[in-house]
Amino acid sequence: MESSRRRGSTLTEGREEQPEETPAEDATPEKPKQADSKDTWVAYVVATTDLTEAEAADLTKAELQELANDKEES
Repeated sequence: MESSRRRGSTLTEGREEQPEETPAEDATPEKPKQADSKDTWVAYVVATTDLTEAEAADLTKAELQELANDKEES
C-alpha cells in the first residue's frame, strides 16, 4: 500500500472504512434475569412495550417483571 502525508494526516490508498454494524430495529432484546437491576428491567420493558421510560420507571421491579411475563405469554 502506498501512503502519502498531507497537512499532518496520513491518507492510505485502497483502504475503505467498513460501515458500523447496527442491530436490526425489530430485534427483541434479551429478557433480563430476575436478579438484574430495576433499571435493566425498565429498559427492557420500554424496548418491548409501548410504555415510555417515565411510565416504566414508575412501576416496581415486580410489576415490570409481571408485565414482561404477560407480554411474553401473549
